[in-house]
Amino acid sequence: MNMRDNYDLMPRMEHFNCVIDILGRVGRLDEAEKLLRSMPRVPNVTGWLTLLTACKTFGNNELGRTCYHEAVLLDAEKASCYMLMSNICQDV
Repeated sequence: MNMRDNYDLMPRMEHFNCVIDILGRVGRLDEAEKLLRSMPRVPNVTGWLTLLTACKTFGNNELGRTCYHEAVLLDAEKASCYMLMSNICQDV
């Protein structure tokens, strides 16, 4: 279903972040990353942190590092970036 065609709604950042969360919760991390990188707008830190959380859950440390770096580039003062990455490194 296409929100724009069927309902005349333009997807907002919140919509994209929700889809990223859903994909992450079911372990489809590569698809979530692909969506983040192909969004019509620059992803926000929430999208990258959502995927970073899923990476921790599913043990994908390599993608987790990528998400961490992207999140820090967007908001270096957000403590949750560092806490999540610390938790991932602790589990290794």
